[in-house]
Amino acid sequence: MADFFEEMKMIATQDWQIAVDMYVDEAIKITDSKIGYFAILSWGEDELTMLGWSKTAMEACKSITKPIKYRLVETGLWGDCVRVRRAVVTNDYASSNNPNKKGYPSGHVVVVRHMNVPINQGPKIRGILGVGNK
Repeated sequence: MADFFEEMKMIATQDWQIAVDMYVDEAIKITDSKIGYFAILSWGEDELTMLGWSKTAMEACKSITKPIKYRLVETGLWGDCVRVRRAVVTNDYASSNNPNKKGYPSGHVVVVRHMNVPINQGPKIRGILGVGNK
């Protein structure tokens, strides 16, 4: 039997996208941030599937490639909340000396500050909600 997050990944309806957009927009509003995103994590906790970006992030991002799936081992700081299993805040991205920092592709929205939190289902992390540039 598929769990809630597996069902969400399989459902590609307009209603689902509206809900994801509302979650991201609310996180941006609550934190007074400028950008945000929502991704779900595979059962093996090794692959993230991006379900939504804020409109402001999409407008500011000039990167040609916008992959939907990301292997956790290839993610930079935005994958840290899964690796450390708690919320992660980076107050000065440019000056961060975190060894997981990988930068971002040419044309990507500039990240100044970033915060993301894991979304748990019992002991498993099932997703990530992130915001940036407060």
